Amino acid sequence: MRAVNRIKKRLVKDAPMAATSMRLPAQMIEELKEIAEAKGFSGYQGLMRYYVSRGMRADPEELDRPDIEAIARALKESGVSKKVIDKALDAA
Repeated sequence: MRAVNRIKKRLVKDAPMAATSMRLPAQMIEELKEIAEAKGFSGYQGLMRYYVSRGMRADPEELDRPDIEAIARALKESGVSKKVIDKALDAA
Protein backbone atom coordinates (compact mmCIF):
# COMPACT_ATOMS: atom_id res chain seq x y z
CA MET A 1 0.00 0.00 0.00
CA ARG A 2 1.35 3.42 -0.91
CA ALA A 3 2.33 5.76 1.92
CA VAL A 4 -0.30 8.23 0.76
CA ASN A 5 -3.08 5.68 1.26
CA ARG A 6 -1.75 4.75 4.72
CA ILE A 7 -1.72 8.41 5.74
CA LYS A 8 -5.29 8.93 4.55
CA LYS A 9 -6.49 5.84 6.45
CA ARG A 10 -4.92 7.08 9.69
CA LEU A 11 -6.57 10.50 9.52
CA VAL A 12 -9.64 9.54 11.51
CA LYS A 13 -11.61 11.54 14.01
CA ASP A 14 -11.41 10.47 17.67
CA ALA A 15 -8.12 8.61 17.22
CA PRO A 16 -6.21 7.73 20.41
CA MET A 17 -3.98 10.58 21.58
CA ALA A 18 -0.27 10.45 22.44
CA ALA A 19 1.84 13.16 24.04
CA THR A 20 4.60 14.91 22.15
CA SER A 21 6.69 18.00 22.74
CA MET A 22 8.40 20.51 20.52
CA ARG A 23 10.32 23.70 21.02
CA LEU A 24 8.85 26.80 19.44
CA PRO A 25 9.84 30.45 19.72
CA ALA A 26 8.05 32.12 22.63
CA GLN A 27 6.64 34.78 20.30
CA MET A 28 5.11 32.08 18.09
CA ILE A 29 3.34 30.55 21.08
CA GLU A 30 1.96 33.97 22.07
CA GLU A 31 0.69 34.46 18.52
CA LEU A 32 -0.84 30.98 18.52
CA LYS A 33 -2.68 31.85 21.72
CA GLU A 34 -4.07 35.04 20.15
CA ILE A 35 -5.13 33.24 16.97
CA ALA A 36 -6.68 30.39 18.96
CA GLU A 37 -8.78 32.82 20.98
CA ALA A 38 -9.86 34.71 17.84
CA LYS A 39 -10.84 31.44 16.13
CA GLY A 40 -12.74 30.14 19.14
CA PHE A 41 -10.34 27.37 20.19
CA SER A 42 -10.15 26.60 23.89
CA GLY A 43 -6.35 26.84 23.75
CA TYR A 44 -3.41 27.09 21.43
CA GLN A 45 -2.67 23.36 21.51
CA GLY A 46 -6.01 22.62 19.85
CA LEU A 47 -5.13 25.15 17.17
CA MET A 48 -1.76 23.45 16.66
CA ARG A 49 -3.50 20.06 16.27
CA TYR A 50 -5.82 21.69 13.74
CA TYR A 51 -2.86 23.09 11.77
CA VAL A 52 -1.02 19.74 11.80
CA SER A 53 -4.15 17.87 10.77
CA ARG A 54 -4.84 20.34 7.96
CA GLY A 55 -1.29 19.95 6.68
CA MET A 56 -1.48 16.16 6.87
CA ARG A 57 -4.70 16.17 4.88
CA ALA A 58 -3.13 18.38 2.20
CA ASP A 59 0.16 16.47 1.89
CA PRO A 60 -1.28 13.22 0.50
CA GLU A 61 -2.99 15.22 -2.25
CA GLU A 62 0.34 16.85 -3.10
CA LEU A 63 2.10 13.48 -3.01
CA ASP A 64 -0.47 12.05 -5.40
CA ARG A 65 0.12 14.80 -7.95
CA PRO A 66 2.34 13.86 -10.87
CA ASP A 67 5.84 15.31 -10.98
CA ILE A 68 5.18 18.16 -13.42
CA GLU A 69 8.86 18.89 -13.95
CA ALA A 70 9.55 15.26 -14.87
CA ILE A 71 6.62 15.30 -17.29
CA ALA A 72 7.89 18.53 -18.86
CA ARG A 73 11.38 17.02 -19.28
CA ALA A 74 9.93 13.87 -20.86
CA LEU A 75 7.85 15.94 -23.27
CA LYS A 76 10.89 18.01 -24.22
CA GLU A 77 12.94 14.84 -24.80
CA SER A 78 10.10 13.53 -26.98
CA GLY A 79 10.32 16.59 -29.20
CA VAL A 80 7.45 18.69 -27.86
CA SER A 81 8.28 22.36 -28.29
CA LYS A 82 9.19 24.51 -25.29
CA LYS A 83 6.40 26.91 -26.23
CA VAL A 84 3.76 24.15 -25.99
CA ILE A 85 5.21 22.86 -22.71
CA ASP A 86 5.34 26.36 -21.21
CA LYS A 87 1.73 26.99 -22.24
CA ALA A 88 0.64 23.72 -20.61
CA LEU A 89 2.57 24.53 -17.42
CA ASP A 90 0.97 27.96 -17.24
CA ALA A 91 -2.46 26.36 -17.53
CA ALA A 92 -1.74 23.81 -14.77
